[in-house]
Amino acid sequence: MAKTLGEITAKQLAVVDNASDMVCSMDDDGKITSANAAAGKLFGCHPAELIGKSYRDLVHRQDIGLLFKLSAARAH
Repeated sequence: MAKTLGEITAKQLAVVDNASDMVCSMDDDGKITSANAAAGKLFGCHPAELIGKSYRDLVHRQDIGLLFKLSAARAH
């Protein structure tokens, strides 16, 4: 069972990392905890360089409201 779960997790990670859309996870403070390759490409860096950065430092101030509006719409 553990082997199967590990395989499923690996497949899910591969799907997210190979997605053409940016996918990031953030903690409660708005700091990025994970980012896929598309996120790195968008920001011109390796995805690992985004870890620990606040979205406030990466997104233009006038676009922050739009970011949350789009995120909320996709969550539903």
